[in-house]
Amino acid sequence: MENPNLPQGYALARLDDVDSTNLEAFRRAHTAQIAPLWIWAQSQSRGRGRQGREWVSETGNLYATLLLTLNVEPLHASGLSFVAALAIADTLASLAPQAAITLKWPNDVLLNGAKAAGILIETEWQDHRLIAAIGCGLNLAHAPQATRYPATSLAAAGLKATPEIALEHLAHAFAQHFAVWDEGRNFAAIRKLWLARAHALGQTVSLSVGNETFTGIFTDLGPDGAMILTLANGSTRALHAGEVQSTRQLMTGTT
Repeated sequence: MENPNLPQGYALARLDDVDSTNLEAFRRAHTAQIAPLWIWAQSQSRGRGRQGREWVSETGNLYATLLLTLNVEPLHASGLSFVAALAIADTLASLAPQAAITLKWPNDVLLNGAKAAGILIETEWQDHRLIAAIGCGLNLAHAPQATRYPATSLAAAGLKATPEIALEHLAHAFAQHFAVWDEGRNFAAIRKLWLARAHALGQTVSLSVGNETFTGIFTDLGPDGAMILTLANGSTRALHAGEVQSTRQLMTGTT
């Protein structure tokens, strides 16, 4: 089986099994592994999603982490989430050209309204550089069951793609958007592209932040990536983290 054709300057570490591609990325960073490096595993025993949730990792899906070293402050690294989301959206659009691909804030990618991919970005400050592990999981052959939100896969949509082909698409799309982002100096261009695919933009959503819930119209994405809600009293609120539910999800009781 041939390795994916990656963009110039990107290396590949191909593994059969690993606990977590993100954990492997930091292990390699601590041993002076040269970045940028894509770490790709056929399966994971300890795959993780946001907020410490388990990421089910059946063989046949794509589990890959991009290890990067950046000359940016940790505060500006949040833009990587939007870069990765755009890259995954482009990948799914290439593999499923007839499907509706949208981006759910902050870092989910939806296929026909259901989650088909997720992103976990972890960073570490080391020797005056920012080490970033950009974990990407794409549901190609399988989708987890009994999830908080509807989940799907390419296979469920009647489409087939191998992890090799998906990673090749992803690596090239990421390199393109990463060059536009320019280590945070051109987030405005990334913001514009992200908003063009935004899920629930202009709709009423509910955003849970800790023990608080804010409900309003999702009107914009801030210059720092925050979700801008217009509340019932006409004021706006910039929120930087939380769990989003659209009006449809609230009405149907999806959690």
